[in-house]
Amino acid sequence: MSRFKWFQEQWHNLPRKEKENKMGNQAVVSVISEGKVIIKVVAGCGGYNAETFAEYLKKSLLKANLDIREIYDLASRYSLGSKENLVVLTEDGVYHETNEELNPRYRETFHLANLNPRLKQETSDLIIIIGIDKE
Repeated sequence: MSRFKWFQEQWHNLPRKEKENKMGNQAVVSVISEGKVIIKVVAGCGGYNAETFAEYLKKSLLKANLDIREIYDLASRYSLGSKENLVVLTEDGVYHETNEELNPRYRETFHLANLNPRLKQETSDLIIIIGIDKE
């Protein structure tokens, strides 16, 4: 078992309060279909909510297509990120409500599911990759 998989299993079993105390706030949730990143949600805070958000996002995407704004609103409802730091990217779009122009790194690294474009060290406190393949 890889170190990353081991960490994910350990993390999944922690109670929510312990997650809040242990982790920094940043998270990336990437959605993969047919081996390609199709959606990437990058949050600068509220990372301890990423797992719950990712589970609901996967269920929602398997039922229906969501547009980029619906994904952003869903992340907001799950308190993943904030207006100042929540960014949702798709293959052909980006949605955020920040007052700043996004760093080009967001688009340049979109295809890398396990990379947080907000950080120079290129990793995040929590990275969740979910696969969906519709029939």
